Amino acid sequence: MLALISTLSLSVSEKSIAQVELILHAKQNQLSRLSEEEATKSILLTLAKIAQQTNVQGGFDASQAKDLAAFIWQYYSQLSAREIMLAYHLLAAGQLKVGGEATMWYGRMTINQLGATLNAYIDWKRDVEVAIHTLAYDEKLAAERAQREQKMRENYERMKANILIILKGEAAKFADAGKFASPLIYPTWYDMLDEQGLISVAPSAKLSYFEEAKQQAERELKDEIEQLRQQNRTAEAQSRIAEIKDRVPARAKAIAKGMIIQTVIKQAAENQNLLNQKIQIQ
Repeated sequence: MLALISTLSLSVSEKSIAQVELILHAKQNQLSRLSEEEATKSILLTLAKIAQQTNVQGGFDASQAKDLAAFIWQYYSQLSAREIMLAYHLLAAGQLKVGGEATMWYGRMTINQLGATLNAYIDWKRDVEVAIHTLAYDEKLAAERAQREQKMRENYERMKANILIILKGEAAKFADAGKFASPLIYPTWYDMLDEQGLISVAPSAKLSYFEEAKQQAERELKDEIEQLRQQNRTAEAQSRIAEIKDRVPARAKAIAKGMIIQTVIKQAAENQNLLNQKIQIQ
């Protein structure tokens, strides 16, 4: 857990980290791990220190102190003696959410006052630990996401370095089967070729591909809207209608890139030398 604290995001306040360190330090040696006799001695010593620090009038008589110790042993043995002391320090600092029961009227510590203070401390500790566990989970998700993104970047670079070999393989598959094997990734392949200056598409050809792709994008979006209507998802359908003008160009651009790669694959299936030089699409 201490290692976790050292690796927490900078978004965590220093105050939160300090609170966790307080808990980690204080929760050592829970009373339940001690014998009843050892726990009682530890509790009595702690209560005496609290009485001294909080100016409890007259301290404790033996019977009162033993009653309080027995009360703690029965109901709060999951805490440590240090946590009992910490609870009163937090109470004095105004960091616990407590009601009137936690007030020491006339400088007296009672079972009600003790119980209210320790209950407030347990709530405080749970809130802090839940926040840290939530943060740790968020940190874990962020690390996993970063790892996935890094792997995607590595895969992209690896694919980019071998794009011509990949296209030759795709052309061979097309020559055998007469159909395209990986159309969903074709726009990405186009970007790879374009990044490396391995393809040149004439402006008139680009425009022609885009116009055809635009019509296809409009058809696809209209089909999606019709499906939503048939499913009685009227609100979503209306939202798509409102967005259609904005969505068509982006979708058409991707479709056009895919069409260009399809042309490259068709031509490469007929002419293996096409991919041994800069690809020209007129």
